Amino acid sequence: MDGTVQCGRSVRLAPIVLGLIALDLVIYGQHAMFHAVPIFWRLHKVHHTDLDVDVTTGVRFHPAEVILSMVSRWRSCSSLGAPVLAVLLFEVILNCTSMFNHGNVTYGAASTDGLDFLS
Repeated sequence: MDGTVQCGRSVRLAPIVLGLIALDLVIYGQHAMFHAVPIFWRLHKVHHTDLDVDVTTGVRFHPAEVILSMVSRWRSCSSLGAPVLAVLLFEVILNCTSMFNHGNVTYGAASTDGLDFLS
């Protein structure tokens, strides 16, 4: 095996996995900054002041935060040289997990025991 996956054409997994990890670290740092820096917190707290936490909370942000986040992602993607597939997968995974994390879904005890490893 040479570390490739066949899906129409050869795709190397390492740059995709490293791109996903790097982009996740960038978003983690950005999120930490939005909590730590007062001017950014003023924008980010729009997300945290939602009185009815549900799936829409995962996409409820101040427009200025959305713009800053987009610029940060564009710069990160170009400076990291992340493969397009890594960026696409990252955005899909990020948005799906955000919807799930804010989904306000209740599970029975048996289901919760099986999901503990996710938290």
